[in-house]
Amino acid sequence: MEQRDFQQVMERYGDDSASRSIFDEGYVSFLEDKWAPAMGDITGDYHRRVCAVAFENQMKELQRRTRGSLAESSGTQNVGSYTKYIFPILRKLFPNLIAHNLVTVQPMSAPIGAVFFWDYLHGTTKGSVTAGQSLPDNGSAYYSSEYIDGEQFGVGDGAKWGGVGAPMNAQCSFYPVRPLNTTYGYSAVIQELNAVTGLPVQTATDDGSGNFTGASLAGSINYATGAITGFLFTAAVGNGNPVKAYYRYNMEMNSLVPEVNFDISMEAVKAEPRKLRFKWSPESTEDLAAFHGVSGESQLVSGVAQQMMYEIDREIILDVLAYSAGGTTATFDISVPVGTVNTIDALRRIFFPMNDVNAAIHRKTQRSPTNWIVTSPQVVGLLQNFATHGDYRGNFTGNASPVGPLSFQQVPSSWSTMSSQMGVVQVGVLNNK
Repeated sequence: MEQRDFQQVMERYGDDSASRSIFDEGYVSFLEDKWAPAMGDITGDYHRRVCAVAFENQMKELQRRTRGSLAESSGTQNVGSYTKYIFPILRKLFPNLIAHNLVTVQPMSAPIGAVFFWDYLHGTTKGSVTAGQSLPDNGSAYYSSEYIDGEQFGVGDGAKWGGVGAPMNAQCSFYPVRPLNTTYGYSAVIQELNAVTGLPVQTATDDGSGNFTGASLAGSINYATGAITGFLFTAAVGNGNPVKAYYRYNMEMNSLVPEVNFDISMEAVKAEPRKLRFKWSPESTEDLAAFHGVSGESQLVSGVAQQMMYEIDREIILDVLAYSAGGTTATFDISVPVGTVNTIDALRRIFFPMNDVNAAIHRKTQRSPTNWIVTSPQVVGLLQNFATHGDYRGNFTGNASPVGPLSFQQVPSSWSTMSSQMGVVQVGVLNNK
């Protein structure tokens, strides 16, 4: 963005829009029209609109500083010089962030904002489910059913709850308990589980009359109230081994129904300042223009914007890596194994660790599989071989309109075949996904 572009915007619109909220109906479209002279060749409605909001936010901040609302000394000196460079930096930095293609980017309207998100939570502790857990996180298949899949009664100490030790008294959280019925598969089971392997050590099953059979010396269960009294395994429960119950209860006309809570949370978002400084002399600027036909100021502004752009991109990528199931990783050995037919077949092994990481992230996050990768130029150079080899050309394509398996959105037409150029480059589609 040149200084004349900024002046053109100010002459056309002045300060009339400075106090309006970005949430006003049609306001973003208005800003897109307002800042059109400054956006030049930025393409795509999304990029143009977020850039327009970023320009507007910066202009409001400049106006606030020049007015000196808190005190005369609070105004920024040399705002004219600052204005000359900040808008070109924004013009180069913001639309070229790789973040636009990886995550959702929304300019903030104030230094501090908030993100609201919601979740469905288990409202009741039931079997293997603990109240407060997110619904997809536990993986239980029985939360809404009559089956209680492992309600823990306690942990053994190596002396009690079996043999000649003290008996166990416990209370089933859900009742009335269904008695043993082999026709329908009902039973009330109490197990000692190995603390390390989780495998059963001792198992006792009700007999349908309130007593227990199997690895049990004594004990009874009141089906109506769910109370278990005087229970003893054949041997004392091992130190650290949990004792759990597996049973079904009658849900008909029962107020003991597991609950689901809808939780809305807020997390504050604070703008992070970034600063870089560059120096030059009038002589150096004149020499660059005379000998090389290059504008020194433009080159310096471009370099600063590019450095900030790379830093922001790296920060976002590292955040996404940390949130993708704790940074799930896999390794790949580029060396060609003995006996491999050719190098391209050996290189194809890279798909296996990629698919492993994809599946691991899908499983751990319980969300959609991965749909993009960011690599170094070296790795892109390796993958480029697939785009030029007949047997593997289908793995990478420059087709402008492949359809993804989840979003069904067409890939932007600006994507091209694989390239090993330096810098941030969109390079294509892997396995048509």
